[in-house]
This record gives sequence, structure tokens and C-alpha cells, in this order.
Amino acid sequence: MKKWVKVLALVSCIAGGNANAVVAKWTGYKTVTSVQVVDSGGIIIFLDSEINPKCTKSGTEAVYVHPSYHNMTDKGVDGVRSTAFLALSTGMKVNVLYDESTAFCYGRDIIITK
Repeated sequence: MKKWVKVLALVSCIAGGNANAVVAKWTGYKTVTSVQVVDSGGIIIFLDSEINPKCTKSGTEAVYVHPSYHNMTDKGVDGVRSTAFLALSTGMKVNVLYDESTAFCYGRDIIITK
């Protein structure tokens, strides 16, 4: 019986999650319309259409990528920045993984395609 209680408690903790947990969603493939470099080392990627009405800090069509959020390193941000600039200059589309649990919609991963 004790074993079942421990298992149920563990499952409850995993399923219950955390109020500050990351809620990761993909933007869907969109065109980059501009990239803003932020003085704190981050970037804001502006896309051609709304990604989420919850993203109110930089605009509902923007994803904010910043070192120190979601374990992003400076090199990780540099990679996302380079990919965003490549998409902007070539017209290729991007799909960005972002956290919809905050109004900043912090981005993390990026995919680029024709």
C-alpha cells in the first residue's frame, strides 16, 4: 500500500507541474519582418502575423530571446540571432519555439526553411 501511495504522489507532482513552468509552443512558419537587438544581450524577432494574443510585452507578433531565460547561453542567443538575420535577409521562413506562460513569450529554438 505504501508503494502505491508513493507512486501516486510522484505522478501527482509530475502532472501538477509548477505555476512557473514553461508552456512551449511553436509559432508556425512565419516570415521575419525585423530583428531588434536589445542592449541586455537579447533580441526580439518580429514576425509577419500574430503568434499569440498573450504576447503583449513586445507585441503579439514578436518573440523575445534572451540569455538566462530557458537556459539560453550567449552562444545560443547568437545562433538564434544569426538564423533570424539570415531569414530576414533571404525571405526564408522561421518556426520559433516560445514560452506562452509569460507576456514576453521568450523564444528558445528556431527552425529555418524555404
